[in-house]
Amino acid sequence: MLPAPGSTVPGRGAWTKGGHATGRPYYTWLWYWPYNDGFDPEKSFSHRAVHLGVVGIQQMLLLAKISVKITGVYDKQTAAAVKAYQTKVGLKADGVYGRETAWDLSHLLIGHIAAYRKAPPEIIWGFARLESVLDPAAVGPSGFDCGMTQINLQPEAHGDEFTPEQAFNPYSNISYTCGRFLEAFHVRYGPSKGPDLQLNCAIAQHNSPRAADEWWEVGWVGPDEKIAIYVEGIKRLAATY
Repeated sequence: MLPAPGSTVPGRGAWTKGGHATGRPYYTWLWYWPYNDGFDPEKSFSHRAVHLGVVGIQQMLLLAKISVKITGVYDKQTAAAVKAYQTKVGLKADGVYGRETAWDLSHLLIGHIAAYRKAPPEIIWGFARLESVLDPAAVGPSGFDCGMTQINLQPEAHGDEFTPEQAFNPYSNISYTCGRFLEAFHVRYGPSKGPDLQLNCAIAQHNSPRAADEWWEVGWVGPDEKIAIYVEGIKRLAATY
């Protein structure tokens, strides 16, 4: 029997729904991804993603002051910790890291890091919701986009500055996304062409720096362009923070 969307299978991970620039959803079973992690030929990249994603869930529980050991496996003690958190915040206490639990814990994490980095939490929330539906173990269709905000790990995108361990770790993932947005908003684009264009391009660069630069240069992009659909999607989800 297949797991329900957003649920977690012990030791494996979630059935992930991710965001497309086109607005179309896609689904993957993470343990079916064929990518090799380069360290152990017997383990797939997906197993590594899920292990690190569960580490992320456990770290978020610790942030919420719920006692749990960092194991990287969705074991009995992790399910019990999730259940304790659900009881604490008034959710259905079933021990499953589903949609409502992911929403609550991710909201806590993003608010915490965005406040520290002085970034707008609603925009970072929009990235995480559209890109991964708040799943720290999410892997994009190409196999290069990883973690809650789907950071592209191809060398031409981020060089050697980011690793899978960092991308799948919610703390480093969200912190990096905050920093990248702030650099784009304050430095790369700035206020010289107006606040609307500044915000649109700062959001767009997360999906496509080239498209964001073209938008900034021309000052306009058609509403049916993929990048415009992406930016509107981020703004719509930001409003749910």
